[in-house]
Amino acid sequence: MEMRQEGAGNRPAAANGQEFLPLCVACAKAQRALSSKPLGAADDESRQTVLDSVAYALAMVAPIYATDPLTNVVFPISEAEILRGAFKGGATQFARDGVVRYTGLCLGIGDFEDALRVLNAAAKPHAVDPNPRPRPDEPKA
Repeated sequence: MEMRQEGAGNRPAAANGQEFLPLCVACAKAQRALSSKPLGAADDESRQTVLDSVAYALAMVAPIYATDPLTNVVFPISEAEILRGAFKGGATQFARDGVVRYTGLCLGIGDFEDALRVLNAAAKPHAVDPNPRPRPDEPKA
């Protein structure tokens, strides 16, 4: 499946009915939606680290795509590859073994919306029972 992306920094074009969002933009939107701390208050290095962490969280629940810089073809990064590498540069690069492997990172808009719902539900206080029942093997308090 071949997907084309517009020029770097632009919103990736629709491919096979799917529209894409640059991963760094998706991460900034997710951070705003999930955190009470504004991202703008952090220094540049801290901001990039936060976006890299958010990218990893999104990658655990949605496919992440990269763009081939020579052909401009968008392709998925495998789950195995995600687990062995790291996002860098504020979610603009994906590196493995200290080498930048992929750039032009993006996420399907529908996938982003689904991932945000999952992460938002996990972040809610009600996601964890405040009075969990003790396990049978735990001593009673």
